[in-house]
Amino acid sequence: GNAMYREGARALGDLARCHGTLAEIDVHFNHVQGDGAQDLIRGLLNAQAINLSWNPLGKEGGEETSRALAQLFAEAKQLVHVDIS
Repeated sequence: GNAMYREGARALGDLARCHGTLAEIDVHFNHVQGDGAQDLIRGLLNAQAINLSWNPLGKEGGEETSRALAQLFAEAKQLVHVDIS
């Protein structure tokens, strides 16, 4: 992992939002949690495969992160795989 933490996750979410369609994004084991996780997830509506494994997504702001994931699952048209193990 790269230990991207909150600001890195937020920046990556902004980049992904502007990019258009992403085939795959892998940010496993990067200490993504809280506001950063939520911003990242909201930016991934155009991704096809997402790997968020080994991040403490529920440690800080878990309820809001769960809502962001639910929105992603409901609205992402091209999403075929998500790993949140």
